[in-house]
Amino acid sequence: MNLHRLGRIGIVVLLLGSIAGWVFGEVSVELDKKGRYRDLIILQGMEGKTPIVWRQVREGIDPRLTLNPHGDEVGDLSPSVRENPRTGLPWAVWSLNDGNDYELAFSLFNGQQWVVTRPLEERDNRFHDLDPVLEFTSGGIPVVVWWRASPVSQVFLTFQIGGRWVSSIPVSDPAVDSRHPRLQVRGNEILISYEITSGDQAISKSTSYSLMGNPTPPDCPPEEMNCDISDGPDVDGSSNKSPKKKQ
Repeated sequence: MNLHRLGRIGIVVLLLGSIAGWVFGEVSVELDKKGRYRDLIILQGMEGKTPIVWRQVREGIDPRLTLNPHGDEVGDLSPSVRENPRTGLPWAVWSLNDGNDYELAFSLFNGQQWVVTRPLEERDNRFHDLDPVLEFTSGGIPVVVWWRASPVSQVFLTFQIGGRWVSSIPVSDPAVDSRHPRLQVRGNEILISYEITSGDQAISKSTSYSLMGNPTPPDCPPEEMNCDISDGPDVDGSSNKSPKKKQ
C-alpha cells in the first residue's frame, strides 16, 4: 500500500494496488491522539472491473468518520471533496441517486462526525445533476458548479450565504449544450470553464463571477451542520446581493 500526500498537508490518498484512472473508494477522516481532525483519507479501489467509489475499504473505522459508506449500493457517483480554508474541515458534494435520477447532495465533517447528508437544492428536478465541483473562497464560502442533463444540457452555479445554498444560477446559454464544468476560485472571484457542443466538436468556454457583495459566513458550533440562519441574510430578499457576472 502506497501513501501519497497531495497538495497541502491534511489530504491523504492511499493507492490500493495498480489502479487505472482516478476513482474514490472510501472517503473518511483520521483524528489525532487528542481526537482532533488530522487528515482527509481518500482510498482508491477496484472490485474486478467495478470501481469502488464509496464502500469502506479499511477495517475497524469508527462509522462516524466514514462518509456515505453505502453509496455504492444505491449508485451514488464520485464526490468532490475539499477542506474549508476557514475551519480546516472537509466538505463533500456528489450526485446522489434518489431512485429516479441524480440530485446533488452534500455533507461536512464537523470535527466529530460527518453530519447527515442533505440536498443541495430545495426543489427536485427530473433531470440528472452531474459532475459537481466544490471549491471555497478565501473567506470560507463554499461554491459548487455542475451540469444538468436536460434536453439541452446546461451548467449551473450555487454558493452558500448564512448557511443556505442560493437558488441555482444558470451559467451557460440554455440554447447551447454545455457540460463538464471546471472551477477555480481566486479570493472572491469565481472562474468557470465548461464544454459546449458545436457541430461534431467540443469547444471550451469560460466565464467569471464576483462574490464581493456577499458576506463571510459566521462561525458555526462544531455540532451543527449549518450556522443559525435566523439572523442571516435572506437569499430571496433584497438584503442579498446576487453575484455579478463580469462582462
